[in-house]
Amino acid sequence: MLRANGGRIETVFNDMLAVDHFFGVTDIVILHHTDCGFSHMTQSNIHADLQRRFPEAVPAYIDSLPFRTIDNLEQSVRDDIQFIHNLVLVKKELKDRTVGFIVDINTGQLTQVRGIVADAPQ
Repeated sequence: MLRANGGRIETVFNDMLAVDHFFGVTDIVILHHTDCGFSHMTQSNIHADLQRRFPEAVPAYIDSLPFRTIDNLEQSVRDDIQFIHNLVLVKKELKDRTVGFIVDINTGQLTQVRGIVADAPQ
């Protein structure tokens, strides 16, 4: 299991490739949850806070830092699955066995997110 802030796959992708190399990953399960902290902030808010806390930092550098905040929970799962499907470094079998879910933290209900269409590899 690899965990990431906001549950976003892009932040742990390199680790996932290493784990696959050494141990052979057979499935990828993208799991996001309701009331995620990253759904309560925006990239602009994070950048502004960093600039306030680190006034000596170059604003262009801070503004270039990507933070994968969540506007739409279901779409964020779709985006993460799509990210996997679009990469040539992920074997086809693993792409085919990548699924996404949302867990409701109040009820424990697990809902599969469907409707993913693969694009051309990058």
